[in-house]
Amino acid sequence: MTEQAEFTCVFLVAAGIASVMRAAAQPPPVEKEILDLEDRMNAIYAGNDLRNYFAFYASDFTQWLLQGRTDLAQYKKEWTAFVHAEDESNPSDFRHARTARP
Repeated sequence: MTEQAEFTCVFLVAAGIASVMRAAAQPPPVEKEILDLEDRMNAIYAGNDLRNYFAFYASDFTQWLLQGRTDLAQYKKEWTAFVHAEDESNPSDFRHARTARP
C-alpha cells in the first residue's frame, strides 16, 4: 500500500469516527423538540403562568381524578383557584425549583 493510500484510509476512518461521535452527541430532532417542549412547559408551570399553561391542553381535554371525570373548563376553574389560594396562603416560592431528568 502506498503512502497516499495509507493516508486516505486513515483520513476516512478518522472522518467516519468523527461523524459518528458528532451524531451521537446530539439528540435526534424529534427528541430535541420533545425535550424543548418539556422545558418550556416546566418553566410555565413553575412560574404559575396559567394562561400559557392551559394553552398546552386541547379543547376536548378530559381527565379522570379521584373525585371523577373533569373537562378543561372545570380543570381551569379548580386549578386557578388552587394556585391563587396557594399564592395567598403559602409564602414558599417553588418557582425556582428544578426538575431532574432520568
